[in-house]
Amino acid sequence: MIEAELAHGQSEHNLYQVRRNYVREKKDGLCPTLTANMGGGGHNVPFLKDEWGIRRLRVGEVAKLQGFSQPESELFPEGVSTNERYRLLGNAACPGLTKRAAEQIVRALKEVRDG
Repeated sequence: MIEAELAHGQSEHNLYQVRRNYVREKKDGLCPTLTANMGGGGHNVPFLKDEWGIRRLRVGEVAKLQGFSQPESELFPEGVSTNERYRLLGNAACPGLTKRAAEQIVRALKEVRDG
């Protein structure tokens, strides 16, 4: 199923995602939605084809796509499984978006306070 989609995909540089019964290509350098069920069962895990063959994105790559700049070793306590790391990243809010939203909330509260 994966190889068939790659054979007629738009670009080998695009990311792909296994859904329940089909493979979806994300075009134009976009990433599929990072979901909380990426780790279990294999579906929803973004994958690509590179010089090593077809592989799913590593946890660190998914973290970078979510906007985390820390190394993986700083994001998770020791002993957290790979599947749990994918799940946590799929549930995470992007740090940049969270910061921007918090700044806007603070600005709005100051406006209310200052009249």
